[in-house]
Amino acid sequence: MHSQALRVGRRLRQAGRKTSVVQLKLKLADFTLLTRQTTLHEPTDDGQAIYRAASALLLAEKLKQKVRLTGVSAQRLLSHGGQLPLFDSDRRTSRLDAALDRIHDKFGSAALTTADLHETPAKKRE
Repeated sequence: MHSQALRVGRRLRQAGRKTSVVQLKLKLADFTLLTRQTTLHEPTDDGQAIYRAASALLLAEKLKQKVRLTGVSAQRLLSHGGQLPLFDSDRRTSRLDAALDRIHDKFGSAALTTADLHETPAKKRE
């Protein structure tokens, strides 16, 4: 789900859009489909913010079955523009996202990832 949210954020930035609604889709073991969404306080194109919103939706569900499939999407898309960020941390996040996008464009999406998505090589047997 984390990698899905990061991809959604990257695609939003590429399109010059932000989202004000994050949607989580879950397919359960019996193929039941659940869809939940939340409205954000501020529109965003940051994958980490999208992930936090999707995670909160997942944690709010009282699941009694295993999950077969997850999906994260952005709804109510807005054009960039609008009001400038009030706090410096918003600008730092934007600059970080832009730097990450340049690295992915130059070296591919596997060149850089978050720690929770990093796969460690299997230990060699002695």
